[in-house]
Amino acid sequence: FDFKNGITTTQDPVDIKGQKIDMQGVGLLANTAEETVKLLSDVKGIIATEKAKYRFQADSLLYYFQVSTYILEGKVIMKGEDLHLVSDLVHIYSTENEVDRIEADGNVRVISKGTVAKSEKAVYHFKEGKIVFTQSPRVFKDNVEMKGERVIYTTNDGKLSVERPKIRMEKGK
Repeated sequence: FDFKNGITTTQDPVDIKGQKIDMQGVGLLANTAEETVKLLSDVKGIIATEKAKYRFQADSLLYYFQVSTYILEGKVIMKGEDLHLVSDLVHIYSTENEVDRIEADGNVRVISKGTVAKSEKAVYHFKEGKIVFTQSPRVFKDNVEMKGERVIYTTNDGKLSVERPKIRMEKGK
């Protein structure tokens, strides 16, 4: 404990339980002046939303209390009942203990209901049940590859909307 600077650290395993998120990791840095908590390595946990639970793992996690934002860095993996997301960086934004949206950046891959989407950026709007892919989005479904400026995937029904589409089809094997 560094009371003068408002910092608490440990290199030991950490287990934190919250209302909507549980997380474990190795090492902790809590800064009361910045109102942040950082799990330093080997992060894993569970996020509960209105619709589902998502397991996650990452190299590190940083939480900002004032803006209720989690930042997962490193190889980030999130798995839900019907969604699997992999990315380099994920921001999780919440309001009143409910997840509003997840923004994934860098090497984004999402697999859901037989559809695979790849892009450099994706935003998952939880309440609307849609994922918007931008920055070179590509979608693969049933031997069809679709590219466009923006791809919108609706998680409830698995529907796709592609802006300015370019489509390539492969013959079935």
